[in-house]
Amino acid sequence: MVRIGIIVGLLGIGFGIGSLGCGGRAHPAGGHPEGGHPDGGTIEYDGGSGQNSFWKDTDGIEPESAGCHVEYAAAGCAVAASPGRNFGEKCLTGDVLVETNPGRGECHLHPGDIGHPYTVPCNAWCKNLYVITLPNGSPKRRGTASAGGRCETIADHKCGDGAVTSARCLCSE
Repeated sequence: MVRIGIIVGLLGIGFGIGSLGCGGRAHPAGGHPEGGHPDGGTIEYDGGSGQNSFWKDTDGIEPESAGCHVEYAAAGCAVAASPGRNFGEKCLTGDVLVETNPGRGECHLHPGDIGHPYTVPCNAWCKNLYVITLPNGSPKRRGTASAGGRCETIADHKCGDGAVTSARCLCSE
């Protein structure tokens, strides 16, 4: 198991939430490398309330697209939470992207306010050397190899009724 240390202040900036903790445990179920990359998997994201929370992801599992998580008031995701704790995707390092999931526009529960976003090593993803295991068990890969890539931060990304800082894998062609 790979230990990824994330400090609360760093997450507060990247996710747009000032008071959250993150256990930061990586699990191999979220993805796997074909070349032994240690930074893939999932991490435990603790929103801090201890209560069940409901969310929609804006981009699904698309590492090359900046996305965000929009909080909703109840199951069914008919009414946005007010105030919402919306947050964007994040670069853990210059190479590792925190990719929210499960699917675009899919209302889902974070039991106890805990979610499990993927960590994607962008350089390996861009080179087509990294495979993400989707929630239904099927593999997802880039499909074409590029020369390489990195994680890129995107400021003022539209998220719900506001904007957050988000991130994506930027691949060189």
